[in-house]
Amino acid sequence: MNQLKLALAWNRIDVVREEIFTEDKSWDSKELEDILLTALMQNKIDFVELLMDYIHLGNFVTKKRLLELYNEVPSNHLLYRILLAQKDKDKATVSLATVGEAIQNLVGDFFNPLYLRDARYNALDSDTILARRPKTTRGGRRLKRGMTFMRREESSDSETEEVPTDTAVISTNDVGSAINSKFLSTSKNKTQVAPHTSSRKPKRVYDFDWPARELFIWAVLMRRSELALLFLREEKYAIAPALFASIILRNMTHQTYTIDAEVIEETQQMAREFEGIAIGVLGECFTADEFKSKTLLIRVIPSYGETTLLQLAVEADNKEFVSHQACQNLLNNIWWGKMDELQGEWRLLVSLVIPPLLFALIHFRNEEELLERKLMRQKRASRKKRMKALENNPVGTTLDERGFNNDTADDLEDDPTEDEVLTCGEKIVAFFNAPKVTFMANTIFYLGFLLLFTYMMVCDFHPNDVASYTAVEIIVAIWVITLFIEELRQFWVAETNSFKMKIVNYFSDVWNLVDIATVILFVIGFTLRIIDHESIVTQLTYNRREELLAESLDKHDAWLYYRKTDDEIVEDRHQYSRVILSLALMTFWFRILHIFSVIRALGPKLVMIGRMIKDLLSFGLILAVFTAAFGIAQHAIMYPNEQPSAVLVYDILRMPYWQMYGELFLEDLEGQNSDSCTDDKLCFSVKDFLEDNAINRTCADGSLPTVLGVCSDGSTPSCYGNSFVVPAGLPETAFPDGEFVFCYTNSSGVDIPECDPDAPRCPIVNRVVPIMLGVYILFTQILMFNLLIAMFSYTFTLVQENTDIHWKFQQYTMVKEYYTRPPIPPPFIIFNHLALFIRFIYRKLKDNNQFTGDDFMMSLEEQHEKQLALWERINFEDYSRKQQIVEESSVEFKVTKSKNDLDCLTSTTEAMGNLPVLYDRVQQIETRLNQTGEALNWIMHAMASSKMGSKPPLLKQPEDEVTRQEVLDAEEKLFNSWKAKKGGFVHIKCRASPYWKAAKISRFPVPLTKVYWEIDWSGYQPVHYTSDVILLGKEGFIDPDISKMSKTEIELKFRFNQQDGDICRASFHGAYQLNNAGIPLNPFGRTGLSGRGNLGRWGPNHALDAIVSRWKRFPNGDFEIKNDKKVLEFIGVKRTDVEEWSLPGLMTDQKNKDGKEAVALSAIKEKAFGDCMTPDCQAALESIAHPVIIYEGYCDDPRNTDNAWVETLAYNFHDEGEGTKDLNLKPGVKVSKVGWIDASSDLLLFAGHGMIVQKLIQLHDAATG
Repeated sequence: MNQLKLALAWNRIDVVREEIFTEDKSWDSKELEDILLTALMQNKIDFVELLMDYIHLGNFVTKKRLLELYNEVPSNHLLYRILLAQKDKDKATVSLATVGEAIQNLVGDFFNPLYLRDARYNALDSDTILARRPKTTRGGRRLKRGMTFMRREESSDSETEEVPTDTAVISTNDVGSAINSKFLSTSKNKTQVAPHTSSRKPKRVYDFDWPARELFIWAVLMRRSELALLFLREEKYAIAPALFASIILRNMTHQTYTIDAEVIEETQQMAREFEGIAIGVLGECFTADEFKSKTLLIRVIPSYGETTLLQLAVEADNKEFVSHQACQNLLNNIWWGKMDELQGEWRLLVSLVIPPLLFALIHFRNEEELLERKLMRQKRASRKKRMKALENNPVGTTLDERGFNNDTADDLEDDPTEDEVLTCGEKIVAFFNAPKVTFMANTIFYLGFLLLFTYMMVCDFHPNDVASYTAVEIIVAIWVITLFIEELRQFWVAETNSFKMKIVNYFSDVWNLVDIATVILFVIGFTLRIIDHESIVTQLTYNRREELLAESLDKHDAWLYYRKTDDEIVEDRHQYSRVILSLALMTFWFRILHIFSVIRALGPKLVMIGRMIKDLLSFGLILAVFTAAFGIAQHAIMYPNEQPSAVLVYDILRMPYWQMYGELFLEDLEGQNSDSCTDDKLCFSVKDFLEDNAINRTCADGSLPTVLGVCSDGSTPSCYGNSFVVPAGLPETAFPDGEFVFCYTNSSGVDIPECDPDAPRCPIVNRVVPIMLGVYILFTQILMFNLLIAMFSYTFTLVQENTDIHWKFQQYTMVKEYYTRPPIPPPFIIFNHLALFIRFIYRKLKDNNQFTGDDFMMSLEEQHEKQLALWERINFEDYSRKQQIVEESSVEFKVTKSKNDLDCLTSTTEAMGNLPVLYDRVQQIETRLNQTGEALNWIMHAMASSKMGSKPPLLKQPEDEVTRQEVLDAEEKLFNSWKAKKGGFVHIKCRASPYWKAAKISRFPVPLTKVYWEIDWSGYQPVHYTSDVILLGKEGFIDPDISKMSKTEIELKFRFNQQDGDICRASFHGAYQLNNAGIPLNPFGRTGLSGRGNLGRWGPNHALDAIVSRWKRFPNGDFEIKNDKKVLEFIGVKRTDVEEWSLPGLMTDQKNKDGKEAVALSAIKEKAFGDCMTPDCQAALESIAHPVIIYEGYCDDPRNTDNAWVETLAYNFHDEGEGTKDLNLKPGVKVSKVGWIDASSDLLLFAGHGMIVQKLIQLHDAATG
């Protein structure tokens, strides 16, 4: 077993196959299961594949092992971030319920994961399970790979399976039979089945019915393609897992989870691979049996969220799958209902208008297929009798011969409801329930609605009294109400599990947005139509005032108010209603485009329009910059000193917008329209003139009158003691029903100019404007519009290449919509809605909500499901075999294989060619060794005979030589002594590479024993780095670069180790050293990086950290206890720059403590509360605004360098009671997340914040986690 573990560590699968798994060895299955678990975690695919031949997955995949797999995900993996977002903060480990929630978020709310709906998994306590020792189980003899599917089918039926005895061991003597079985299963078209004869024990229940499914899902979430494909071959299904994997992988690339381009591309490629498998297997199934392939698409798959293949494909946005002929045939059958698909559509139209004619014009499929079905059943019956004779001798027979391939079709096609000719009543129901007929009826009635609405707006929409609305208006209003109720029904029946997802899914469809916008516009417009007109009183516009003043006044300061008559109010209200209802009518007409999606020639064009609108939006943002820039500059030159107003924005953008279309307004730019405008400011700004010269009007109590010119008590205001008068010369016929009141005097002597009050302001002529216009036209008409054309051409090309695929994918939405839509069109659809509502209430009262199935979803009987799943697996094997043949016949594969063969042949040839040379060299070496031995013997004898070799020579060891170990011991001793002087602290994070937010900067490696400056190290050569952000930063907040200054200049400019003006350059740890150049040195030693890195100050950079803490409580108010101590929790924030959790804090230039409590509190508010600081939150924070300093000193920050480091002052705001119970936390500045975190001694926080949390735990004597 140790050899196997070493081979796994070295990844030597060849050694395992040739040397370890030999014929004379037996293995304990429990030990092999542990090896398999390690191989899975290390992604050793060859080992996994080999060990699966010796291990039963039902024994291996336990709840504990599956939890271990999900809890051993590396922290830098994409899945880790996904699970962390779903993990319960009160749990230390990831549970299966957490995995289920993550899967549901990735796939969609329609998906009901097994881990959430099955009580065996959603209630598991992962913390308890992972802390418990696993039970020892023994496996049996090696399982044959060709037998795994059939064997697990038995387990699925009864949720139990026979297992080998505890004393059984796995022997490699069965390798040959297993290999034979494997080769036989892949060399023929059908898998062979051999009887299983091993000894059995009483049945037992496994943790999972289909363990391969659990491992497949784990491999997909881990983005391990080869491993997922390996488990897919062991799965019960083939298409559903592939579609499921494609959804998971595509949604994992969402920016919420990762922005790594390489990870995204790799994951999308894996998704495309699984999509190809799903399409390929469906093609094999469709080729084998068209009818069973339809059933395959709509049968419910419990192990994959109780969904169907068609639903999974649509949710995966797999257009190629939905456009496959199998799916299109199914959709076409549903679209036509029980009618024959080959008859002309004119028959449907005539029968819809004149229903009795449907008996003569409409052909139904049952009448055409009845005779053919009877003949097919007779043939199948005779074949079944012949096949029964073979069942007694199954050995050597194929699945097809035993009936596994065809009996499913026999059972599924024998539907007695389709064997009889439809009655007249059934024909009527079948005709009007067909989605195609429903679509045609809705289209006809919708066109009638549009014509009626158009007639109302164009010909019959008068300002009437409330009680005199026309019949057309009432019909249109009722029609819209029924349309709105239908939208509510579609929203309610959406296939989702939560109200939130109903909203998301409904509004994700652009046509639903159009429908809602249309209904809202109609409601607003029609409300203005019927609102009580007596409640509307408006003020006359300034333009009208100017006109009246020009007609009636000469030298008076004046102020005018006018009360509109009832008729005029009704007319204005009616005009507003007309405008809004016209917009609603326009959007109703746009809705016809959705009907065009049924037409093959027009459907893809709608896709192009949608894509081009997205292009236009992005293009419009760029164009808006040019338009706004030119428009503002042009208006500022031509019309200076305009009064701010909403109309001003319109005036600024009006000219540049039309100029880019060719309306240049050259007459205005060159001053050629001076006769029709005025340069007198008082004429084009009478409003300002009146506001500047108006006489104050006061009421009797000293207050100002209302906007209608009357006092609050109904009296008339006075003008300096004078009552209101009607000036002479006011034309009585101007507004006979109106009331005009002037307050005027002749005292000011200011003349109101005589001019045309409607005359516009004359522009100022400037030669710069035409030049600017030329440049503007160059950019917009030539550059920008050609860019837009190129974008449209690219979009058109992309869609045009896949026109058929896009149109077929659209068909699903259309068919599903009209399949679920009531057959009666609006406005009569209200009767359907009433019937549906009554049936809904009845089912609620009877508690009968069981789904019985429809044409899009079918629940099969257990036996039918087994046969269909097996048939699917057989076709998957055929597909895999064909793909392997295609791969092996490719040029790339042949070239690779030839190269490998050539390399092997070359190395063998070279080895064989060198054999003679090697033999000669060995002979020469042996000869020389013999000669040397004889010479040494002769020398020894000669020396002995001459009395020179009586004693062996003794070499004196040099006394001053020190061994390498002694040097290391001396260095370690010196390091430990300085470590004790430094308080036992050694910085770690600031020696790690790469440097913080600088991936290309690596620190000089600093060994532990060389950290402190007091230890000599002549070979230390730190990397010098100061970020560009710091070098270009604003002086005053960031120190200037002193790396090129002389020591004298540095001493004159900086005051290290003391207060330097407003900046404190002293350290909490006393005076720090300066190097020979006068630059500060980190008091805790070398970091491998000189300069300032990303820090602003040389020497200490002072920070302030605030930690709000409280005792963690259960919902009932009791304290949470661990190891007889209360658990502490604190507010943590997740930084946006490094995506690490940290404490709220900020940088400061001071280290003194005066006023720092308030600053720390403000840091909490800024980071942890954002813009949601309510009075309750403010009061809660003020109740704990008496902090305690828990740490002051050096911080092991990844930004630290040899010459700049962070020192922090940490305050603890602790709540002993429940004052912070209802705090509303919200991410603030540079924070992505905020929340309460359990205080633990092993928390991984940013910089040295983990050490501060440890101080917090010690201060309050809390549980350490």
